[in-house]
Amino acid sequence: MLRPSRLFISLFIFASLASLALAIGADSGSISVRDLMQNVAQYPGNVQIEGVVAQVYPENQLLGLIDRKEYAECNSVTCAKLILPVSWTGNMPKLKEQLLIKGVVGEDKGKMLFVAENLEKLKK
Repeated sequence: MLRPSRLFISLFIFASLASLALAIGADSGSISVRDLMQNVAQYPGNVQIEGVVAQVYPENQLLGLIDRKEYAECNSVTCAKLILPVSWTGNMPKLKEQLLIKGVVGEDKGKMLFVAENLEKLKK
């Protein structure tokens, strides 16, 4: 049987290793569309978001991004409760593409707008 001090040390080491494993397994700091839109004040400055393209408006250089979990649950881009408007000046992605977008939250005519600086496709 372990003495209390050894038990404490063993538990501390186990907890430290578990925390390290979670940190290594975590994604690269990206957040979901839902998290961003529901807690926008918590994400000032540059952020990375993950989402699925639900709308594309090339003439306005805009796209609509929905949460990946919502898309996975209903397998459709029309069932999302929240759609994040994204300003993007590059080539427009296709509908249903899953993306990692780096940028900053902005405002256009009093409404939230995510201004994308970089866009890359994610593996499904």
